Amino acid sequence: ESESMLPTLDVGHLLVLQARAPEQIQVGDIIVFNAHYHDKPIVHRIVEIENATVVVDNVTIYELHYFTQGDNNDLRDPMYRVYEDIIGVVVLAIPYVGHITLFLHEPYGLAIVMILFVALLILPEFFMKDDDKDEEEPTESEEQGTTNA
Repeated sequence: ESESMLPTLDVGHLLVLQARAPEQIQVGDIIVFNAHYHDKPIVHRIVEIENATVVVDNVTIYELHYFTQGDNNDLRDPMYRVYEDIIGVVVLAIPYVGHITLFLHEPYGLAIVMILFVALLILPEFFMKDDDKDEEEPTESEEQGTTNA
């Protein structure tokens, strides 16, 4: 919902993601990740990967740190990402289709869709009732045919 990935990605692109092992994620990949400083997932490009060691309870853990940046941003993001933050790697972006999803997430969007759905269910009933009335009323020729027989 921002312009941080312009011109590569725009708001309204539908993104198809792929899960990858940590070592298969590379510099240049566009990823979707969770960040503690933002309430929605973020889409940015990996600009650097660092092998890091972290000591937890006197145990050394080796992990990869992924540094990200929006294509339209001058600076990289303030913190690195770890593998657990990454939702997936973008493998396909379909323009405009994502606008449907964005519309449905708006408070009025879902309401409009529900009203249209109910209208589509109810309207045929009105048309069918009109057709039934036409069938029930005999025409003049039908009335004459029954009296002449």
